[in-house]
Amino acid sequence: MAVIVVKLGSSTLVDDAGELRHEVLEARVRDLVRVRRQGHHPVLVTSGAIACGLGRLGIRERPSALPDLQAASAVGQGVLFQRYAEAFAPHGVVPAQVLLTSGDLAARASYLNARVTLRRLVELGAVPVVNENDTTATDELTFGDNDVLAAQVALLMGATWLVLLTDRDGLYAPGPDGPELLGDVPAGTRPDEVPLAVMGSSGRGRGGIASKVASASMATGGGVTCVIASGTADGVIPAVASGHHVGTR
Repeated sequence: MAVIVVKLGSSTLVDDAGELRHEVLEARVRDLVRVRRQGHHPVLVTSGAIACGLGRLGIRERPSALPDLQAASAVGQGVLFQRYAEAFAPHGVVPAQVLLTSGDLAARASYLNARVTLRRLVELGAVPVVNENDTTATDELTFGDNDVLAAQVALLMGATWLVLLTDRDGLYAPGPDGPELLGDVPAGTRPDEVPLAVMGSSGRGRGGIASKVASASMATGGGVTCVIASGTADGVIPAVASGHHVGTR
């Protein structure tokens, strides 16, 4: 069956106070469990560690200094994964924490090892919960944001679907009466060819809509179909797995 890589961003998972939106996390975990029971192999790429850590440390604005971000990640990563473990437990599903840097995927030996490990985890019935290892990553060895990490994981796994979940319903283009949802973007479209409406950002994560377009282009270039959709929509992941049109494909 299909491998489905799902990315949840900080803007979806974390509120303005830096606290996890537990109801969103639990709803998406139920989605992942549902598609797993349908025979698919879900892999979750999650943001939120730094945002969770900032909240626990009482830092209200995202800092720019790398040591501050790494410290926040060190605090927040454990909080984040513990919450995922608690959410999966009632369903009898085991989550597996996987922390990667871009250096892990740049070197052939560690790339192949990551692929073998992730594939074995899904064969064993676990759901990999992947995040960037922000605590040890350097400026030169970061993915930039988890959209890029999710695209690389999708390519590494030979996924059928890459689902980038965000705080919008999908991509919006300028329209005569305001921004309009883009239903489809043809494969092969360059990122700079996608007409994007100017819209605000939550500021809680590193990614943005431009990042999602670039990551979608990366994934589709390797044969992975990408969907950008709302991370708070009911049943969004099973809908994609069932072939229903949601968000921007």
